[in-house]
Amino acid sequence: MPGSDPQGDLVAALQRARRGLGVQNRPGRLDTIPSYLWPRLGVTTDDRSLGLGQLLSIVKGGCARLPMSTRQLVEDALNLEDTGRLHTLKWERRLERIANKAKMSIATARRRVDDAIRDLAHVLLSERTLPDDPFTISFGEFPERVVADGLARVHVVVGTTQRERLDDGDVFDAPELSATILGERVDVRRQTVPGTVRDLVRVTDVCAMFAETAPDARGIDRSPRELCVADIALDEQMLQHHLVIVGGADTNAFVAITMIAIAKRFGALPAIHYSGDRTGYFTCDEIESTLSGARYLRLEESGGMHCGFALFGRNPWNPAQTVTIASGIRATGTQAALVALVLRSDELLRTGGVSEHWRQLSANNRFNPGIGAKIVRASRARVIRSTEPIAPSEIIAVPAQRRIPQRHAITDFIFEE
Repeated sequence: MPGSDPQGDLVAALQRARRGLGVQNRPGRLDTIPSYLWPRLGVTTDDRSLGLGQLLSIVKGGCARLPMSTRQLVEDALNLEDTGRLHTLKWERRLERIANKAKMSIATARRRVDDAIRDLAHVLLSERTLPDDPFTISFGEFPERVVADGLARVHVVVGTTQRERLDDGDVFDAPELSATILGERVDVRRQTVPGTVRDLVRVTDVCAMFAETAPDARGIDRSPRELCVADIALDEQMLQHHLVIVGGADTNAFVAITMIAIAKRFGALPAIHYSGDRTGYFTCDEIESTLSGARYLRLEESGGMHCGFALFGRNPWNPAQTVTIASGIRATGTQAALVALVLRSDELLRTGGVSEHWRQLSANNRFNPGIGAKIVRASRARVIRSTEPIAPSEIIAVPAQRRIPQRHAITDFIFEE
């Protein structure tokens, strides 16, 4: 339905413009931008079509707000010129030029340009000023801010398996549990699964990073308080400290409880969250980004099944302290989020494939550099293909649209935003 997806409509229009459609029979004119979007783009005209000069002015204004490398891709793709003309050079030839310049394949170049056009569409339709977020803190302060007071005030909260949820802890197996959150009794509804230790595979790396970063690391406070604690063993006092919540709401009850507390304390959910969080039913089937408008699905054909997210914000129980959330649609996404916290920059940036600043953790979100919220995708895994208990392993690229059937651990990641 026209108007139901402004960003999607604008992306489609820009892609049509990119391919040279809409100008063949109307030299100097371009009518591929839906008219209902004109007010959103600051266009005031009674004409039936949007003038090409107006489009160029709008696009150039949007490009000025994009990172340099993304801006260059968009300008190359649309072939903008001050004369207000679109060259007739075929799109495939333009892609080849971009690909050769970047030493990339045509398919990869096309994907990068389409991603850049989505960035541009988001910028064109966004508010002039970046929105404030009372919850998040810049990842530029991570992990130093977390360990500034020593490790005794840091707790990495992990989910538990069904076997651990015995006796008094069996409430954590129920799809509904009741908790007093910031003074209010709340019923928490969530999808539950038996739990997996795969969420914990990279937790020790994060703990080791904290230990290395803590002031006077050699004289670590040997407090009886746990650095790593199970969700069923997290007590009221620990909530006042720096928290690192690991896993999904289906395996870690405090993912859901923390999201409720954030919404109550700060008036809104984080900019990146699971879609079910808005309805009060906590699952890990779909990640929603309000910054890009994108959704990352568990469905294999969607390409998002190995995605996760990392958030860095103020602790809703004690805003002077912090909370970090590392969560994934599957355990692969959770591991990718944990690896991102340790490595700080993604595979493409570290290997020299790209130079976008937002591929660093400290740069915060791709679409809003003021918000400490990142989407990650597992890109590399170490797998053991043999059924023998002792066998060699190898590094593989994580398949975007299917599970990894072999024994594995995620070793690298890519930032999606």
